[in-house]
Amino acid sequence: MNASTNRTERQNRNQADRMEALEQLIHTELKRNTAITDNARTIAEQVQAQVALLERTHADVARLLSAMSPAPAAAT
Repeated sequence: MNASTNRTERQNRNQADRMEALEQLIHTELKRNTAITDNARTIAEQVQAQVALLERTHADVARLLSAMSPAPAAAT
């Protein structure tokens, strides 16, 4: 009976060690996921801040191209 108890205690200890390692892995992955999410949010904010500038630039280029286009030939 003593050997069986020792074996059970060893198995319980091993299981507890595996659970602790898994909890640590989950904690590490949650931290990594949070950092990635924060980075993505920062990038999205930076991109959003550039939208107005890009829209103005696009409009300016369109106006310049339109001004550079030759006038249509008059019908004779």
